[in-house]
Amino acid sequence: MSVPLDPDHENWAVLLNDTHTVERQRVTLLEEFWHILLGHKLTKIARIADAYGRTYDKSEEHDAYYLASATLLPRAAIVAAVNKKRSSEQIASAFGTSSELVDYRIKRLGLWREHVGKQIRLSSD
Repeated sequence: MSVPLDPDHENWAVLLNDTHTVERQRVTLLEEFWHILLGHKLTKIARIADAYGRTYDKSEEHDAYYLASATLLPRAAIVAAVNKKRSSEQIASAFGTSSELVDYRIKRLGLWREHVGKQIRLSSD
């Protein structure tokens, strides 16, 4: 979550969950940077029934998460790693991210079949 520190939104604070792994915090930090850079709407705390929660725009969350993953895992580097048959865990270790983020990025780049070694074969029928 990011919070502007002044009325002009020139200075910001990004709040991280210290129970998350450093790999998760990295993507969260970049996701928040992208929200700020893209000028996304600020989330609000809302009371729903007997609990509180944050409001958010699903498409803005998707965009910021995608850009954070692309920042941490550049296309050319991921293509090269997939071509070298590196595992998600190996790629994650090299880039300081989680293997889940690597899998997300590989899928978004359309490289999942190559990564997991699956091929499409047409039936001869």
